[in-house]
Amino acid sequence: MKNLVICAYSVYPEDRTSEGIVNKNWVDIINVDNVAPSVVLSSNKVVSVTQKSSGDYQVTNKPDFLLEKAKSALKSKKGVPGLLFRVLNWIFLRLSIFPKESNLFNFIWISKQSKGLKQLSETDTEYVYWARILPTITLAPFLKIQKNIPLVINVNDPVENLDYCRNIFAHTKNSAQCWTFPSKRLSQKIAQQYDLDPARCFVVPHAMRKQQNIFMMKKSAGEKLRFLYTGTFYKSAFTNSFMDQLKNFGSDAFANQVEFVFVLSQYDDQSIEWLKEAIPNVVLFFNLTREEVFEEINQAHCMLVVDSQGHTDLLKGKLMEAISFGLPVFSISYQDSVMDKVVSEYGSFSAYQEIENDIFEKLKLAFVNLSDLNWCEQFYKQREIVMEKASEESIRKMTFQISEYAHQRFLHLQGKRDAMPQVLTHLNWP
Repeated sequence: MKNLVICAYSVYPEDRTSEGIVNKNWVDIINVDNVAPSVVLSSNKVVSVTQKSSGDYQVTNKPDFLLEKAKSALKSKKGVPGLLFRVLNWIFLRLSIFPKESNLFNFIWISKQSKGLKQLSETDTEYVYWARILPTITLAPFLKIQKNIPLVINVNDPVENLDYCRNIFAHTKNSAQCWTFPSKRLSQKIAQQYDLDPARCFVVPHAMRKQQNIFMMKKSAGEKLRFLYTGTFYKSAFTNSFMDQLKNFGSDAFANQVEFVFVLSQYDDQSIEWLKEAIPNVVLFFNLTREEVFEEINQAHCMLVVDSQGHTDLLKGKLMEAISFGLPVFSISYQDSVMDKVVSEYGSFSAYQEIENDIFEKLKLAFVNLSDLNWCEQFYKQREIVMEKASEESIRKMTFQISEYAHQRFLHLQGKRDAMPQVLTHLNWP
């Protein structure tokens, strides 16, 4: 197995977004037992290449002082560093040194990463390169080095609706050996939009770490049934109809036996007002650490995951996180969405935004079923099918198969291998 070089702008804990968490989980999974040691280039870490006396190369990553300072200045609203950054950013924009959709930090980041990637590509060591987007800027250093390498591009979400980002992605059409996506629907959509070879578009679900404590229903007498939501409050997903149905559920006879807990990472005052109006006794937590979030998950009886109409082709990382814990899931989505299909296969509850009162009726059904030990026993059996498809072992195996395919295809195009490798036809779930 070839070693991997991973360029992922967003990696937890440097980036505390869902994208950063998904990338960190994937990196940790493929590094288990050091089978294919990887070098990770992120928003503030660059590659370091040194040649030892033996002639071999030592490749590591290291924090970069300039990137760290520039990133801090980019986020700074006050003080001299923030002011200096904004002035320099304005000057560079006026001089058209980078596109108007970009900024000075991105310019520095691309320059730093492309320098390290070029140096690495000129060694005699064989690597497979993975670029994980979003953001699409992750691809820019590979374009700048202008060198053929065995490149795999992972696309977790649709490319940003900016000319700069679309152009970057389009330019990698002829340089990537293959692409990976978290769902087949997203794969088909992006392949059609950018005229990619669909046979080289593979599906790898979001990676989630194996958990020590897999959910088993243990609700003591008098304990409330706990629904948990974690992550971003998406205004497009929390509709007026959803609010009305939560209010109706709250006025139902057994509603005092249910507790809704929201752990929010991105939100505003309107989000909090929405939740308090829809669920007067809602329990709110803000900006918890990953360890604290896991504590809340371990105390939950059902995970609440909400889809917006524009996200029906996507696979939510929060859904896969719930599945990694074996938790029952109550999804609020649309019929035939990716989330609907996964949750149904998983043996949990799918409620639909477009069907009148469906959320209200399904919430009542979930309360009854989650309190039924026979239903729980059936759920324990059915969830195993999906948990296996998204297991660490499955993700690791898929990653290595794709990496080997990319390397062998690259060798063929370089005239170093006679036959084109066989296309991987089994990587199409979900």
